[in-house]
Amino acid sequence: MRAAVFGIAVLLCSCSYHTDPTEAQARTHATPQRTGTGTIQSVGVLPRGRKDAPAAAGGSRSPDPNAYRLYLMMDSGGFQTVDVDSPAFMAGQAVEVLADGTVRPVSGTTFNFFGK
Repeated sequence: MRAAVFGIAVLLCSCSYHTDPTEAQARTHATPQRTGTGTIQSVGVLPRGRKDAPAAAGGSRSPDPNAYRLYLMMDSGGFQTVDVDSPAFMAGQAVEVLADGTVRPVSGTTFNFFGK
């Protein structure tokens, strides 16, 4: 009985949900070569790669100065790299590169809570 309750608690605690879609998006540091969807093959860290990173304010933790290079296999064929300012992406994740330089995750499912 305890093992079943513990298993259910672990399962429920492992679920997550983003309420703000902008938290899962990133801006590119250069104009993307090609827009569309693709799959991240790997992610590389470019130490101190963000020249536009804001400075820390009065005792607060400094913002992330690193850039992150996404190696993408595009669904339309081909391969490209995109440098972004967010560490929120991981290998195997499906993403969309937009014309305005935004990279956002793509999912086969969406949650529509109360018409949001």
